[in-house]
Amino acid sequence: MSEVSCSDNRRRQPKSKTGCRICKKRRVKCDETRPSCRNCLKYGAQCDYVTIKVRVSLSPTPSKTSCLDGLEDVFSIDDGFSIDDLELFHHYHTSTCLTFTTEPHVRSFWQLAAPPIGFSNQYVLRSMLAITALHLSRFKKEREGFFLARAFMHHRAALAMAEPLLVDMTAENCEQLFLFNMLEKFFAFARPKDDSDLLLVNTHERSSSEWLIRFRSVHKLAGQKKQSERLSFIGTLLQDRSHLPLDFWLAYSSEKDALDELEAKIYTSTTKDLDALTAVLDALHHLQQTFVVFNESTFSGESPVRGVLWWLRTISDAYIALLAEGDNEALCVLSFYCILLRRLEHVWWVEGWGLHLIERIYRELPDKFRLWIRWPIQEIGWVP
Repeated sequence: MSEVSCSDNRRRQPKSKTGCRICKKRRVKCDETRPSCRNCLKYGAQCDYVTIKVRVSLSPTPSKTSCLDGLEDVFSIDDGFSIDDLELFHHYHTSTCLTFTTEPHVRSFWQLAAPPIGFSNQYVLRSMLAITALHLSRFKKEREGFFLARAFMHHRAALAMAEPLLVDMTAENCEQLFLFNMLEKFFAFARPKDDSDLLLVNTHERSSSEWLIRFRSVHKLAGQKKQSERLSFIGTLLQDRSHLPLDFWLAYSSEKDALDELEAKIYTSTTKDLDALTAVLDALHHLQQTFVVFNESTFSGESPVRGVLWWLRTISDAYIALLAEGDNEALCVLSFYCILLRRLEHVWWVEGWGLHLIERIYRELPDKFRLWIRWPIQEIGWVP
């Protein structure tokens, strides 16, 4: 009787209809933890859930279009999306996209014009979901692990789709790749920071950051696709603002004096060859312009983020190579850039970079050059 009873009990156990494919195949109970159940984690298996097809009923008025148009087609396809991604997209539309800038017309673009492009280009949509998952991981600590896993899953998938297209950018796909590129930039800032990560370079590998290489190359290529009028419009999202009145710069005498002092020290103390010296000084001169753009934005109503990102596009490959090698003068210039990042501490995806970078730059520099960065340290408020 006991054997029959045990057999009956096993047969009566409720079966999960939403468990992962691996557990279903092995006929074991799945705890349905996402993105990977405990059974798959235990045995090192690739957890794979059956995609729940979501049918979204949309009834827009004939005279209006919505950024939600197309959701039914996108999220009803068995291509790796799940019900969790509807949550991500909802948060992107209502919150995350509004954190990219403070400029109303640019916000409208990210909220209303960008999503339809993502519906027809999966690498753009996945990039939106990836940055949104990072956003949620900051503010929903009880689900931080889940959102981080979701963020990197979508980012890897988007990169795998977009990277082959970047080598042969055309007038037809440059708009989509430009949006992917901008979203990846947000992701690079927002991702968890590594101890060897100097944003532009990796000190452990002594190499340029891959995201920065793509960011700079896409902007160069996009500038050559003049036949795309829409791309020209999107390009204004990162419009260059390098020509501003000198008297505006002179009004911020403390900043000008500190940067001029650094330039004088580089001139008088360096043993670099002419090409290396030119690369460092050009980066410093562009940084002076960046301070102007940053300060001017306070009065113009434009986002100060515009100027901070502009510097990443204008510095030379030679300067980035010097940073990757741990060049002292190049690191000193980067320490002044940390001041602007610190002033953007209220922007969630920039938060923490000023302190993170100045601490690691200080660690890399010998004592002589640590004296060169006293002003950035004071401005940031970091204590060595």
